[in-house]
Amino acid sequence: MASSPCGPRKECRGPPVGVFQAGEVLYQQGYGLADLETGESIRPDRTAFLLASVTKPFTALAALILAERGRLGYDSPLSRFFPQFQGTARTITLRHLLQHTSGLPEYDDLFVREGMIDEDWPRSVKSQLSKYEPTSEETLQLLARQKALLFRPGQRFKYSNSGYVVLARIVEEVSANASASSSRMPSSLRSG
Repeated sequence: MASSPCGPRKECRGPPVGVFQAGEVLYQQGYGLADLETGESIRPDRTAFLLASVTKPFTALAALILAERGRLGYDSPLSRFFPQFQGTARTITLRHLLQHTSGLPEYDDLFVREGMIDEDWPRSVKSQLSKYEPTSEETLQLLARQKALLFRPGQRFKYSNSGYVVLARIVEEVSANASASSSRMPSSLRSG
């Protein structure tokens, strides 16, 4: 009998698993523990996870699919999608966002500076939510108000959560327009 990587009592973290087809849940199950201290099991219907950077590859893939289908251009400027961005930020491209070379400042630092969130944001899944949780729209507007970038787009690499918030908003925008005009867009990329 093979030994479990979680030990004899199977005390380890794990994932929720879900299988969906045409909007229907075919299968859902939690494996492992949500909390090692309390022994609470993972439950797909109520266990919260901080996804953080896990979503970036999915966002990038969605952008690449849209580019492959001619809905996005790698060198399309940010101003094409969001004219509210000013100055040098208007020259940021999809390529810069994908490659973490946009020069956008980190949004959480900006929200802290404006006194809207605490320095310890985001909190762990065990702590209470902040009094204020910024939305992607509020983040986009805050980034658009910035007068300067950290560096000229394409000049250097700096891992960017802000860049991926903007990229996700572009994917949402283009996917919504594409799903309204084309049945060829995968349903997983349609807004709605």
